Amino acid sequence: MITAAISLAGNFAPLPGRVLRSNTRDLERQIGAFVDYYNNERYHESLNNVTPAGVYFGRDKAIIRERAKIKKLTIPLSGSCCA
Repeated sequence: MITAAISLAGNFAPLPGRVLRSNTRDLERQIGAFVDYYNNERYHESLNNVTPAGVYFGRDKAIIRERAKIKKLTIPLSGSCCA
């Protein structure tokens, strides 16, 4: 999981030709929002399409089992979906 342990207190200069429009608090807020999205909402293909939080808290196996159950119920039994 990505953590928000990023120090923004150092001196940094914007890239040439770019204007730094965010203050430190705004930047911290934006990074925090991204970290929350990345860990709790974004599914990761390398984690079997589960969120990092789902894996970290041990919910991944239950999530995958539930998805398999739903998939089994929604796929037609006749073998042909579009006849």
